[in-house]
Amino acid sequence: MTTKTPGQRLDEVIASTKQQYDEAKLKIHLANMELKEQWDQLEDRWVDFCEKCKRADETAKESEGKVHDALQNVGQELREAFENIKQACS
Repeated sequence: MTTKTPGQRLDEVIASTKQQYDEAKLKIHLANMELKEQWDQLEDRWVDFCEKCKRADETAKESEGKVHDALQNVGQELREAFENIKQACS
């Protein structure tokens, strides 16, 4: 049975710790990429939502109730998605 020297044991600790570091770094990178993709999609929806709100305000006075309800639903979805991203970043 071979006994490891303190230097060999330290090398093993360093190697194991580096592997954990590399794996954690990769997971963070992949998570950031996924969150960025989600953000980009949400941002596109946000711009579209703002444009629709403006048009709805200008052109849909007689059907105000239906438009308001639809925009309120989209707004709620966006708020929930933004909250999910904020929580994922915490």
